[in-house]
Amino acid sequence: MAMAKSTLLLNDSACAEPEIIMSALNRTFCNLRKSSITTMMTGQIVSISCAGELNFLNAGHCPPLVVSDAGKEVTPINSQALPFGFSLKRKFERMPVSLSAGDTMILYSDGILESSNRRGEMLGEDGFAELAKNCYDADCKCYLDKLFSAYDNWAASQQDDITFVMIRRQAT
Repeated sequence: MAMAKSTLLLNDSACAEPEIIMSALNRTFCNLRKSSITTMMTGQIVSISCAGELNFLNAGHCPPLVVSDAGKEVTPINSQALPFGFSLKRKFERMPVSLSAGDTMILYSDGILESSNRRGEMLGEDGFAELAKNCYDADCKCYLDKLFSAYDNWAASQQDDITFVMIRRQAT
């Protein structure tokens, strides 16, 4: 994590295009591998333009979900991507994501997918998508609270960190 922070600071990431930031992080982790330190890292960038256009870049992280207004449909954003540090030849491209008014994009950590219930069954991508659909709430804070509560009720124990980030396009 310290290497990622240093890379961001040294590359003036506040002004850089997302592809430049991702490439700089990838270079850092590839160089670490060359020095016999086997290190890879996952990451995502979501950029939102002033015009409301949303772009997504991924480096080996879980596919975000887009939950339609009122939770009627949950769609994963499939972006097969290698983690940082895998290859210097890796190119990062923006993936445009369309959010209609009321839609929610959920980014999350792998600790959620890899958790198991009392029967030893992993939640997985399909299970998490089902939770996201069933817990939908028009209020983002309530939605997040319901999602955490449903996860806590499902999981036997927490083995890894869990993180949710929600981005909702406001209805006009």
